Amino acid sequence: AGGRGVTVTLNGRILPARAVTKCHTNNVEAFTAGSYGAVGEVGDDRVVWFNRPPRALTIPVPAALPRVDLVYCYPGADGGLIDAAVAAGARGLVVAGYGIGNVNQPVFQALERARGRDVAVVLATRVPAGRVYPVYGGAGGGQSLKALGVGFAAALPPSHARVRLLLAEDDTMIGEAV
Repeated sequence: AGGRGVTVTLNGRILPARAVTKCHTNNVEAFTAGSYGAVGEVGDDRVVWFNRPPRALTIPVPAALPRVDLVYCYPGADGGLIDAAVAAGARGLVVAGYGIGNVNQPVFQALERARGRDVAVVLATRVPAGRVYPVYGGAGGGQSLKALGVGFAAALPPSHARVRLLLAEDDTMIGEAV
């Protein structure tokens, strides 16, 4: 696997570590790499590679890590969890939004307040596959979030985007390139 970056091998399937997520509570096939899929498999006689994992990232781990919270959007969310995270000292927020990259209006207003306090914000999606990018306009749509300075986690699941933001020097390291 030299030169292929970090991988996770389970049940004979080789998955790119950056995309691995648990998809079932107790099934033998409990992990997936979502849209990335398996990059290879371990056979009885050899390893077979299908393709290369997504580009490997090497990120130095800082001595002190900032507080980065993860907040899920849901129908009726009023932004209170975002305000509470900022009040508790969060320097970064990952928001698991709707679909291709949207939040409701009260959450958008809370994100405006957070950005006003220089809190880095990255938008991921609650949807298991696909990526986020700024498509829709209006308060809470991806275009308004981009204009607010919110980064987009591309196809990273929310939990992975949180780790990436936690280790990032600043929120400009998040986005389509990740």
